[in-house]
Amino acid sequence: MVAETNTNHATLSINLMPEIKHHPVVSSNVASAGYDDDSQTLEIKFKNGGVYSYAGVPRVMYEGIFKADSPGGFVRRWIVKGKYKHTKK
Repeated sequence: MVAETNTNHATLSINLMPEIKHHPVVSSNVASAGYDDDSQTLEIKFKNGGVYSYAGVPRVMYEGIFKADSPGGFVRRWIVKGKYKHTKK
């Protein structure tokens, strides 16, 4: 969540979400993934440099990334093509 204040035509943005610690993923497409239990936010960093945050993701989905035979396939099928609201960071 980001709070923004506009004062004298200047915008101040404050990130209210804590930093999510990432863990490396053995994948040709996914570099790392991190999860925040309090907000149920999954963050994925792709090897192309893109970082995406997915909201309302159950912890079991995060854990599934590390258990999958193909972590990239798991992310594509269940997270990217899932119904989770996401934002690019």
